Amino acid sequence: MPVVALPASQTATPHPTRLTRLVYRSRAVLPLAAGPLGDLLAAARRRNHREGVTGLLIADRGHYLQWLEGPPAGVATLMRSIALDRRHDSIEVVSEGPVASRCFAGWDMRLAADAAAPAALHLPGPLIEALHAEPDRLTETMATLGLAPRDGSEPQPGTALLPLIRGAVPRTTPVMAGAEDLARFLALLGEPGIAVEDIALPAGRGDGRRHVATLFEPAARRLGDLWVEDALSEWEVTIALGRLQALVRHLGRSTGIVAPRPLLPSVLVAPMPGEPHGLGATLASEWLWMSGWAHGFEIEENDMALARHLRAGRYDLLDLSLSPSFERLDGAGLLRRRLGRFREASANKALRIRLSGRLFAQRPWLAGLVGADAVSGTAHGLDTVLRRLAGDAARG
Repeated sequence: MPVVALPASQTATPHPTRLTRLVYRSRAVLPLAAGPLGDLLAAARRRNHREGVTGLLIADRGHYLQWLEGPPAGVATLMRSIALDRRHDSIEVVSEGPVASRCFAGWDMRLAADAAAPAALHLPGPLIEALHAEPDRLTETMATLGLAPRDGSEPQPGTALLPLIRGAVPRTTPVMAGAEDLARFLALLGEPGIAVEDIALPAGRGDGRRHVATLFEPAARRLGDLWVEDALSEWEVTIALGRLQALVRHLGRSTGIVAPRPLLPSVLVAPMPGEPHGLGATLASEWLWMSGWAHGFEIEENDMALARHLRAGRYDLLDLSLSPSFERLDGAGLLRRRLGRFREASANKALRIRLSGRLFAQRPWLAGLVGADAVSGTAHGLDTVLRRLAGDAARG
């Protein structure tokens, strides 16, 4: 089974200006054994560190796939060396071009390989299958393994959110309410002179839950896109998300709480400790209230505090959230260990954990990688997912 080897603590220093990305594949000449791959990885890390290059190397089924990113001169130097390496042949460049930020920032090299390595994380089979089955999406699929944020910039004094997002059109998110509606909504959200209670939401049939997938979550993702495009600082995104969170709470109060349904499993909703954006947890909580599902809601400062809470209560389900705007994950192995500690601390040893955030949109295979029972990029349909997880737990 392919694995990801954890890198050394030393990391390459990101180039402050231009960056380029190059992805290639080749055929391995020598067997992909653990010993030679370990030597190759050690040499690659030293070389990449010297050139300021980061990236990913996959060795699977007798082939290499490698992602290199960094200063154009550094990437070119490495490719000249790689082309002369006799451990592989049939080199084919899949994609090459400038990029705004690193996908694998902080990693001199990641390695995914058939041969097991110490302290390695297993990659899910469906992901590796996708690399082979969808060659036209090779670069996109490899990018999902980065899951790392770019370096944030300090907010600039006097920067106003409103002029930056007015008229903005979503880049990657389907918006059922329409791109123009979303742009107007973001403009109102970014105007500090307008109270969130005065923002009129699009009319439509159904209860307030319909706004989760059609407006609130697309708005959060769009704010993340604007940060990636350097149109907003993370501080400005955080302010906008705070106002959006207040609007969600206001909608919940104005809609009213549906009478709790009896005999539902016990749920604790919380943002992942340390996560600065609580919108995901708020959306989950309001969805449950509007679904007639009573639950607990906690914001804990650290993992120990959340563990104590799980030890003191008896919850069937734990719903944790990461950022609804950014696709970032400090490390799958670390997250797996954190979720494992929550399970160990829980008074209910059959605890089921759902993890949400933009990172998990259309990537259900990440559940196994991070140690969750389910992952999702949306709070939409949360009650259905939790019922399924509770049923799985009851069946043992």
